[in-house]
Amino acid sequence: MKKILIFSAKILLLIIFIKVLILVFIVSLTRKNETQISASLVQNRAGFSHVWLGIQVLPIDKTVVKNFNLPFHRGLLVRKVISGSPAAEAGVMRGDVIRRIGNTRMRDTLQLRKIISKMSPGQKVRVVYIRNMKTKTVYVRLEQPLFDTLIDRNAQLVYGVYPAVIPPTDIPYPYFYFGEEREEMENELPENE
Repeated sequence: MKKILIFSAKILLLIIFIKVLILVFIVSLTRKNETQISASLVQNRAGFSHVWLGIQVLPIDKTVVKNFNLPFHRGLLVRKVISGSPAAEAGVMRGDVIRRIGNTRMRDTLQLRKIISKMSPGQKVRVVYIRNMKTKTVYVRLEQPLFDTLIDRNAQLVYGVYPAVIPPTDIPYPYFYFGEEREEMENELPENE
């Protein structure tokens, strides 16, 4: 009987310990999300506002051309379009190649960041892209991102705390073309017809 009581007490302590660990984990996640949201609120109260397209891209270089068998050597390959974002609403899709934003030819992500960071909510921007070897043009009305889309569950802070120091970007974290990242994308991109 005594052994059963000791065993039951140990099980009870183990259950309490596991519950405490889960609670600590949940609190740490909540604080991280609150920090990200409050950073955006601080920016808005200070008079800063930023806009986004809601895309993640890869700059097209020799490696990308070779790995994805692309017939062109410049532009930005759309890796991800955030659902509900301005780009998604305009019809931009994963696998599209953005050639121009406004009148500027896209060569790298820095150009994209600079152009978008100078724009205001509600402003329309022309996006020229290639899909299935056909050039298409859409006009995207830029918006401030919603709080749920500010937080990318796989990344750290999507937008910088102070835009004067860290320019806003549509790319939450760098996408380089190494190993698994390239293979994952290669498997998910539509075939060119």
